[in-house]
Amino acid sequence: MKWTDEQQQVIDARNSNLLVAAAAGSGKTAVLVERLVGRVVPNCEDFKKEDYTDIDRMLVVTFTRDAALELRERVDKVLDKKLSECNSEKIAGILSRQKTLLSKSFISTIDAFCMDVVKQNFIQCGIDSLFAIGSGPELDLLADDILSDILENYYKEKSPAFLRVANTYSDKVNDTSLKATILKVYNFAQNDVNPTAWIENQKEIYSCEEDFDFWSSVWGKGLREYYGDFILSVYEEYLELQKMCTENGITGYQKSIDAETAAFERIVSLIRDGNIEDATAVTSAEIFAKSIGRISGENKSVYSVTVSERRAKVKESFESLYNLLFDGSSPREQMKLLSGDIRCICEIVGEFQKKLLEEKASRRIYSFNDIAHFALDLLVKDCRKEGKGFVPTDIALRYQKQFDEIYIDEYQDTSIIQEILLNSVSGKGCGAKNIFMVGDIKQSIYGFRHACPEFFLEKYNSYEERECDNRLICLYMNFRSRKNVVGGVNAVFSKIMTQKTAEMDYTENEYLNYGATYYDDDEESEKMSSEKCEIVLLGKSLRGDDSEYNKVDSATLEARYIAGRIIEMMSSGYKVLDKSGKMRPVKYSDFAILMRNAATDAPKFAEVFDLYGIPVFAPAKKSFYSNSEIATVLSFLKIIDNPHQDIPLMSVMRSPLFYFTDEDIALIKIKNKYGDLYDSCKFFVKSHYEDTQLQSLKGRIESFFARLNELRGLSEMISVYELIWIIVNENDFYEKLGIHENGDVRQANIRMLLDTADGFESSGNSGLFAFIRNIQRLEDENKAIEEASVCSEAADVVRIKTIHKSKGLEFPVVFLANIDKGFSSKDKYTEKKTKTLLLHRKYGINPLCYEKGSYVAVTYPSVMRNVTEIMQKKELLAEEMRLLYVALTRAREKFIAVGIGDESEIDINAACKMQSNTFGVLNNASYKYWLVMSSCESDCWENLFVTRENAFKYPDEMTEKYGKADLISHGEIGTTDEISTNIRDEVVTVSGDAYVIPVKISVSDIKRIHAAKDDEEGIADLFIKKQGVTLKKIVRGKDSVKKRSFTPSEKGTLAHTCLQLFDFEKCRNISDYDSAEKYVGEFLQEMVSKDVFDNDEADAVEKRILVNFIMSDIGKRIFNAEKVYRETPFTVRMKWCEISGEKGGLDGNEYVSVQGVIDCFIVENDGCIVIDYKTDYLKPENAAAVDEAYKVQIKCYSDAIEKITGKKVKESKIVYLRNL
Repeated sequence: MKWTDEQQQVIDARNSNLLVAAAAGSGKTAVLVERLVGRVVPNCEDFKKEDYTDIDRMLVVTFTRDAALELRERVDKVLDKKLSECNSEKIAGILSRQKTLLSKSFISTIDAFCMDVVKQNFIQCGIDSLFAIGSGPELDLLADDILSDILENYYKEKSPAFLRVANTYSDKVNDTSLKATILKVYNFAQNDVNPTAWIENQKEIYSCEEDFDFWSSVWGKGLREYYGDFILSVYEEYLELQKMCTENGITGYQKSIDAETAAFERIVSLIRDGNIEDATAVTSAEIFAKSIGRISGENKSVYSVTVSERRAKVKESFESLYNLLFDGSSPREQMKLLSGDIRCICEIVGEFQKKLLEEKASRRIYSFNDIAHFALDLLVKDCRKEGKGFVPTDIALRYQKQFDEIYIDEYQDTSIIQEILLNSVSGKGCGAKNIFMVGDIKQSIYGFRHACPEFFLEKYNSYEERECDNRLICLYMNFRSRKNVVGGVNAVFSKIMTQKTAEMDYTENEYLNYGATYYDDDEESEKMSSEKCEIVLLGKSLRGDDSEYNKVDSATLEARYIAGRIIEMMSSGYKVLDKSGKMRPVKYSDFAILMRNAATDAPKFAEVFDLYGIPVFAPAKKSFYSNSEIATVLSFLKIIDNPHQDIPLMSVMRSPLFYFTDEDIALIKIKNKYGDLYDSCKFFVKSHYEDTQLQSLKGRIESFFARLNELRGLSEMISVYELIWIIVNENDFYEKLGIHENGDVRQANIRMLLDTADGFESSGNSGLFAFIRNIQRLEDENKAIEEASVCSEAADVVRIKTIHKSKGLEFPVVFLANIDKGFSSKDKYTEKKTKTLLLHRKYGINPLCYEKGSYVAVTYPSVMRNVTEIMQKKELLAEEMRLLYVALTRAREKFIAVGIGDESEIDINAACKMQSNTFGVLNNASYKYWLVMSSCESDCWENLFVTRENAFKYPDEMTEKYGKADLISHGEIGTTDEISTNIRDEVVTVSGDAYVIPVKISVSDIKRIHAAKDDEEGIADLFIKKQGVTLKKIVRGKDSVKKRSFTPSEKGTLAHTCLQLFDFEKCRNISDYDSAEKYVGEFLQEMVSKDVFDNDEADAVEKRILVNFIMSDIGKRIFNAEKVYRETPFTVRMKWCEISGEKGGLDGNEYVSVQGVIDCFIVENDGCIVIDYKTDYLKPENAAAVDEAYKVQIKCYSDAIEKITGKKVKESKIVYLRNL
């Protein structure tokens, strides 16, 4: 691979602390791998030993486990490649040694490294060597119990200080908010290097002396800087308004604007002269005229309206800030008032911290944060009071000798704990220059995880771009995106990202540089690079009838529009460049829809996409425990523990486990109106009935009771895990889940519940009651986990992701939705139940004030809290800007931002006149305004395009033009009758027939129709009888962890998966069987490492079949084809009589939607070839009959391919893999 000059400098740099500023798509991981390998493998035999080291003498810290695994795999592959090409026995020995050492190298997350430090030094740490990491919910419940006990004692003591705190932070009904406040302060303190010292320091800060000077305090200094920046931005805004009035003849406003400009100029002078108190004393009334002036109707213009609106915005912002900070009691008086409150809060937090750690130690469970602090205590001594900072311990000095270099990935997201910890093992304090840091400050988006981007910024601004002890190298060449995307990113951020708005200037030095020249190698591909990044505003005036618009929420409008664009691009032959360098039609998996917060809108998008036949994967819309299948199992556990609970008992009886109906429950309750449901059931079975319905019901209740009592007895002898396993297999409950909507997710949820029970018992807990209580507390505290995900990376679906989740990923086409939504300015670290106490790394605890008058008590924010609030808002906006940068740089080929426009006809024009100055950027905080403001600058027109669209145009026009899949929506789990009803809803009833015609079927079902044509029971396998369904048992018990056996069908699925994922470029160059066998073995190892297969599945793959395919004539033809398409989904409409060979209704012309996936088709000069893989062995004498059986199936494939490609299908081949 040819490296750029800057990349080569990174690879070759030695003997310096090196910061690599690596922009999005700059190939930083590849460069990091090359550098690591270059440090451990000499490139010639004539080398000096001191110039190289071993891979296990380098500490490489990544942000996630996946990143660490990927890095380790990539290093291993490079070592393999070098070893295969090596002609030197001496260097080959070194390569082999590094491969051996790689398995025990320190390429890991910071959590894993801290864990290793603690385990290696547990005696010095003073903890039990058999400690474990507790689950989040488990530790939360433990903390809640301990805090409840502590607060109960405080309530008993009734100290005045505590009662003030309780009155300030408690709800009227309970002390939930008070507990949340204490937990919030505790959790925040744990992110400091020394939590105990931080808590004590907060007490000292609020121990106010009489001569307290607010402007000299940490809050005053911060406010001085903020207010100065704010006034300067307002002054710059007024200069623009002055210019707009002059240039456009807005004489009616000119006098007021001139006077107000002069007023702000005077305030700017005061601030520059250091007279901050005089500057903040100037009120709104002294600045703003009562009226801006008057303009007659005929003289009004977009400019005059813009001046008026922007001036009003400034006035509103100034008055809001002034009232927030300068129109209340003095900070000195508030400090006195709050001193006792802060002391009390800190004492509670300190006691809680001590008791919680003691209880964790007794249970031998800790959090990762605890482990990080243990590691920090082992590695450094806090000597800040002596002015020595953090001094490395003897243990740290041993690690300094162990590691030659320290590598930190994603350095912009490093926390203060990580910074000090890694510095301690680097030898930095002893003069060593061996820290390699790589990251991108523009992608620092984890403030909620207490990331400290200031560490990166400080080095970015102080390190030098030359060979020296502290060196900076910038990698700003982007190898991911087309010119239009790169240009769009630069156009936006050069206008909005500055030191004042985002803590850094996005100048030409920081621009992304286009490096993906492979897009230019193909003429068709090069033309697409001229497409602009789109900003689409769905304006009301274009939405059609207002009554229709008013019924549809904005998320649904956006979803409809985006669905239409996807349908259009999928159906019109829109092409993207794949990683092999060839243009191909776009697939669903090429699309990503990014959102700032997907919790609310992602389900709405998924619903719209389902409606229009677009496969989609979206974040779970509800918590794990709220799913009906989980609720049913938990209800069963509850009645096993105590059957005298009406709601759980009724839930279980009415579930698919036992099929009792509402009528059954009513009959039971009629016989005993006053007892609970359990007693009523017992009363019912004691009676004798002549009526056959009641006799039947009595028998079912007796059977239910027998099973319930049996499980109640078992619950005392078996684990909760085993009990749940028995329940989910009751009456084929698990299998029945699979036939409902999202059946795979429902079954995965059951497996997650089993894992939860296993983890509960593995942590030393036991007993059904304890498990139920644990789950109930999790639900009450709203700490439930999300439902399971079953979407693989290879799935061909549109993905909806939060911007945070998209970081590190890339997609050919990216939609950014919800761009019109403003940002939440609430405290990023505040839980919903916490009453507005704010915390900040720099400003500490920022409380509420509580004053009790003669008649009423008043709670209000302190000045300190207000200062912190505006500082947090500024930091939030900077992070939102970095989030936007992450979103835009995910796109490889096309970027489309979508949002709702304003009702005003001049919405876009007004935004265009709102120039991207500091005030405009900070006070019009939404992605829509930032993007539109940028696009309206003339030097951005080449890369950005703003358009207004009619949301109701899409996707209906597109589906009329191109068609759509018929999708049916399913209901929730119900009784057998309800399940049958749901199934019947999916079919078209044909009068007089015993079976029904489906509205949609899969291609594979067509084979079954013809195979079972003369076999009524065979037809029943496809067409669901009106009486029920047949299911297979899937769930295995906990002890069933032996090597799995696989059916021929399952082995066939594995073979198909391999053919889908084979690297045909590599296969093309294989010329002998030994090479083919080697490739198949390496391929299966790769699939295991990427979690595509587990070990059992990889072992079950029939390698002979794959090797024979690679060496076959048809294999070679596929590998050498002009274009190859694999696993291509499609939908076609066919008449039922064409499929079945018989009439299905009155005229035999009912249409059926046939959905399927084409295994493979290739494009040659004169047409296409359909290829369908079969893993069956074909006897030669059966060939003609089998070809006939697959005739309709192949026709479906051919019709679909001709629609997709516009080319004729000249040939079709059924490849029997076992016959090759």
